[in-house]
Amino acid sequence: MSGKKRGPKPRYEEEDVLEAMAVYFYEHMVVRKEDLSVFTMDAIYDDIQHDASQSILYRNVAFPKYSRMRKMLIDHLSAYGLYQEKERLTAAVASRIIETYEIDAEKEDMDVLLSSHYTLTTYGGPVITCIAKLPAVEALDTLARIESKEKQKSLTWSRINMLRKLCQKIKKRNADVILAVIPQYNKAIYLNQNGRIDKHINNINPLCDTLLFFVKDTPEGRAFVKEQKFLVFPFFSPEEELQ
Repeated sequence: MSGKKRGPKPRYEEEDVLEAMAVYFYEHMVVRKEDLSVFTMDAIYDDIQHDASQSILYRNVAFPKYSRMRKMLIDHLSAYGLYQEKERLTAAVASRIIETYEIDAEKEDMDVLLSSHYTLTTYGGPVITCIAKLPAVEALDTLARIESKEKQKSLTWSRINMLRKLCQKIKKRNADVILAVIPQYNKAIYLNQNGRIDKHINNINPLCDTLLFFVKDTPEGRAFVKEQKFLVFPFFSPEEELQ
C-alpha cells in the first residue's frame, strides 16, 4: 500500500451546482430556443461549466465530475417527481430542472451592477427627495439644439444620451447639495418617428417627463429646494456645450 497521503475530498455546494445548471438550460432552451438534443450530456455539462466560469454569479462554483453530477441531478429531479427510474438522462430530461427553480432573468444583470468591479459610495446623512417636471417640448428641443445643429430628438439613443448629459450637468453644477439626478419615464407620453409628442401608450420609447433629485438635507440643501432652482429649465444657456 502506498504511503502517499490522499488529499481532502472536494466539497461541492450542491445547491449552487444545480442552480447553475437550471439557469443554463433556461437560457439556452427557453430564451435562445436552442435544440440541445443533438448534444450528449457530457458535452452539455462541459458547456455548463464554461458558461458558469464566465458568470458573475457562478464563476466560483466548484463542479463535481460528471458521474457525481449525474447522481446529484437524478436525485434532485426524483425528489420533485420529474425522473422515472432507469430513464435515460438526456438534455430534455435534464432540462426539467428548470421547473424546480424560480429563475430571475435579470438577476445576473443586477449582480453585474453590484459586483466588485464597481465602487460603492455611501452618504450617511438625511436626504430630501424631489421630483421636478420637465416642460417636455421645450426641454427636448433645447437638448437637441445643444447636442446637434439638427434636431435628432426622434432617435431613442440620442434622447437618452442627451438626458444623461443633462443629469450629469445639473449634478455637477450643484454637487455641494445634490447627491443624484435620475430621469423618470412616462409610458403614456413618447416621441413618434416624426419627433412629435404622442400620448398613446408606448412601452418601447417612453418619454422622460420628470427628474428625480436626491438632495442633502442640510441648510444649503433646504435652501436649494426652497428656491426651487431645479424647476427652472434650462439649467444652462443654449450656447453652453454639454461636455
